[in-house]
Amino acid sequence: WRVIDLVTGALAKAMPERMPAASEGGISMMVFTPADGGGMLTEMYASGWGGRPRSDGIEGVMPVGMSGFRSNPGESIEQELPVMLDGFGFVPDSGGAGCCRGSLAVFRRWRFLAPGRVMLRTCRVDSVPYGLNGGQDGAAFRATLIRDGEQVELPQKIMLDIEVREGDLLEHVQPGAGGHGPAFARDPQAVLSDVLDGKVTPDHAAQAYGVAIEDGAVDDVATGILRQSQG
Repeated sequence: WRVIDLVTGALAKAMPERMPAASEGGISMMVFTPADGGGMLTEMYASGWGGRPRSDGIEGVMPVGMSGFRSNPGESIEQELPVMLDGFGFVPDSGGAGCCRGSLAVFRRWRFLAPGRVMLRTCRVDSVPYGLNGGQDGAAFRATLIRDGEQVELPQKIMLDIEVREGDLLEHVQPGAGGHGPAFARDPQAVLSDVLDGKVTPDHAAQAYGVAIEDGAVDDVATGILRQSQG
């Protein structure tokens, strides 16, 4: 999947209007082995695709170069292993802004109900998914261990091998994908739709897209002023 991003990025130098922006960079994986040896949990999950020449990136799907995988249902995890899926969803404002927005980052948070070891694989630890043809880059990844109410940012490594205790929480935020085309070329109604869906905050709509949202609607006058002053 990284080779696909590499090739499309190279082709984009000749035909940026036909190539997609960078995806998150690949699948992520979390493997948990309880200390008592009672089974093993393997999780595979993904954020999605970069913005395309005529469409937003698709969220929550595997890289375009692979298929056949999907995220594990939380119920099956919690039934079979001492793990609780404490959170799973999209991260607002994390997709690269563009005429066609990149897919949002996905976060996954686990609560461990028994001690053990965790192997966490992530992608793009020293880069971010690139925007294309004037689009902005996607957000960076983040991994956090929460223990006794204290948050510890984990090192930026492709592979992490850590010991977890009973009650620990591990949160993994994948990279957001890159946007395609200038953000100010995005239809204000599309930005409004993202705000109403919770994918973009009103502040980010104003800063990244030059779109003013007031009382659940686009303020055309304020939007014109924003786009003129920021453009």
